[in-house]
Amino acid sequence: YTYGIYNILSATKTLKEIIISFLRLPVFHALIVGIIFNFFNITVPKPILLPLNHLADAFIAIALIVLGAQLAKIKINFFQRVITWSLFGRLIIGPTLSLALIYLLHIDGIVAQSLFIASSFPTSRNTSTIAMEYQVEPELHAQIVLFSTLLSSITVTTVIFISYILF
Repeated sequence: YTYGIYNILSATKTLKEIIISFLRLPVFHALIVGIIFNFFNITVPKPILLPLNHLADAFIAIALIVLGAQLAKIKINFFQRVITWSLFGRLIIGPTLSLALIYLLHIDGIVAQSLFIASSFPTSRNTSTIAMEYQVEPELHAQIVLFSTLLSSITVTTVIFISYILF
């Protein structure tokens, strides 16, 4: 998450502005509170934990609704160079590098299958949410998430089949 924010902000901001933006994120404050609670073995009271669990359960649905609203407002470009390279990198190069690392590290069995399959998943919807939050090409990022999700139905299926054969 932190690298994603750095990566997206590095196009428009200085390192100091990126650090300030990161320190303003709720996830940073939650991380500090989590570390403190974990270090001092503090349990979260149930009246606080219950709504937090409901929010956590709703996160994916809310994120997908936001992505859908974002996609509803944009003009889709099917053959934009950045999108093509992004899809190629995420859906082809990612699993290829993953397979090379699996063999290089001599990983086998179910762990190798899991790692290989996970490397073929589409671009995270968080990418478009972060891009929208910081107004860094939000339409482009939403399209990358859309197209990688659509094409991953082919690539994930292929990678699952290959992992079944190889491992």
